[in-house]
Parts: sequence; C-alpha cells; structure tokens
Amino acid sequence: MLLLLLLLLLLLLLLLLLLLLLLLLLLLLLLLLLLLLLFLLLLLLLLHHHHHHHNHHHHHHHKKRIHTMAATTTYSPYRGACMFYKQPLLHWVVLCEEGF
Repeated sequence: MLLLLLLLLLLLLLLLLLLLLLLLLLLLLLLLLLLLLLFLLLLLLLLHHHHHHHNHHHHHHHKKRIHTMAATTTYSPYRGACMFYKQPLLHWVVLCEEGF
C-alpha cells in the first residue's frame, strides 16, 4: 500500500516536472517570437528611414543642380548659397573678343 502511494507521488512529481518543462519551452518560444518581431520592426524602421532620407536628399540635390545650371554659378558649401565665379565673366570676355 505504501509502495503504491510512493509510486503515485513519484508519477505526480514527474508529471509536474514535465509540465514545468513544457511551460519553460513555451516561454522560450514566446521570447524568441518577440525577439524576431522586434528585429523585423527595427529592420522596417531602418529601411523606411533610409528610403525617406535617400529620396529627400536626391530631390534636394536635383533642385540644387537645376538652380546652379540655370544661374551659371558654382555652389559654395561654406556660404550655403550659390555665388558667381569666374565662369560668367570669362564667357563674356570670350564673347567680346569674338565680336571684335
């Protein structure tokens, strides 16, 4: 009788241990899923930021290039605006010499 009770107790303990192990495995799986979701979100954010930044930069550069070409000036990164260089003056001198 005592042996049967002991065996039953051991079986119950084993079942409890198995349940605990299953719970731990489930928790680990959930953690892994959460980590994967976080990684995907980070990747999406990085991709969106890069795409937005690249588009904005390209658009700005395109506008700047058209402006520079239209005004026949050179862009100075120090002053942050377009300024006249020797090119228009040289062009004028060449045109004057050709006229004479």
